[in-house]
Amino acid sequence: MLRLTLTASAVTLLLACAGSKNEPSDNNDATQDPPVADGPVVDEPADEPTEDPDGKDEHGAIEGPTPVGDWVSAPCGERTYERRISFFGEPADRRTFEGQDLVSPCPEGAQCAWSGIVAFNGRWWPTDTGVGLDELKADSDQGIARPNSLTWADGKLVEGDDCAYQVAAAP
Repeated sequence: MLRLTLTASAVTLLLACAGSKNEPSDNNDATQDPPVADGPVVDEPADEPTEDPDGKDEHGAIEGPTPVGDWVSAPCGERTYERRISFFGEPADRRTFEGQDLVSPCPEGAQCAWSGIVAFNGRWWPTDTGVGLDELKADSDQGIARPNSLTWADGKLVEGDDCAYQVAAAP
């Protein structure tokens, strides 16, 4: 569908031209360019699909493994707590993730000032070696920094050099 946006000066110019009824002008040069309206030039949106940031086809199809599902990584390296990430999405415009860092969970039955769990979320996309992550929001900055990518190794997602994520067991 084609939309046309007219500025006030363009409308005024069109009305002035429509009311002129071919009156003679002082300049009889037939090659004179028509007047140009003041105001912004309006570009019409392209009907072509946009390319997915990972460079795959316009539908964002993933070639190879997909992380969609629930993953969990046991404490490892400097991270002394469990990290959980759930990946959602296909098609490409629904590729999101939600996660939890179980930094210091409040024991069952205890009263705590803080739950001890940092929730975070964002967008993901496939890369040549794994999954790119763009965190959009986190409840807190507690704990070890979260990665901006995970790599595939032996059917598992890996954070850094040695923090492997396993597919989470069904509840």
